[in-house]
Amino acid sequence: MDFRIETERLVIRPLILTDYEAWKESHLSRPTAGNEYDKPGLTIDKLNLAEFEKRLSEAASNREKDLAYDYALFSKMQQKFLGSVILMRVHREIAHNCYLGYSVSPLFWGQGFGKEAVNAVIDFAFRHLKLHRVEAAIQLNNERSMRLARGVGMRHEGVRLRGLFLDNAWEDMNIYAVTSEERGIQHPGSCRAELD
Repeated sequence: MDFRIETERLVIRPLILTDYEAWKESHLSRPTAGNEYDKPGLTIDKLNLAEFEKRLSEAASNREKDLAYDYALFSKMQQKFLGSVILMRVHREIAHNCYLGYSVSPLFWGQGFGKEAVNAVIDFAFRHLKLHRVEAAIQLNNERSMRLARGVGMRHEGVRLRGLFLDNAWEDMNIYAVTSEERGIQHPGSCRAELD
């Protein structure tokens, strides 16, 4: 399967070995956190080629096993590495769902790149990976992330109490989700759909 996705302004695809310098530079040039929910860039000891190759190998293994699909975001105009989107904890059998994570460097906030990328990856999840539901767990006061989720058609389903262990504490999480039917895509019921 070809995992490459293109939008008007972005190329969205798994990282490859020749992306090492762009990936490293993105972490080195990342400013301090844009808000309390923004994760800092990797530390210098995690930015070597061996660590990068290890990440590539793990990501490829996860795709092969249908466990997770990790995407890098590149701008078409500047060829810059902007961030990432991941479909993780893929569950088949009777659910056909996954969890969504996304991150854009604060250098590129406010330009709609996150919304454009997440929208395209959700569409790919439904059309090509044959998933039925994509869910995001978002910290209660993370307005920027919740606005993005609503902007791509995800609906608020409620609060999962003590849903994730973050920063040494159990955090309540807002749950946002979208199903394939809401995007006009029907899949077979409980049988596993064959991937393209």
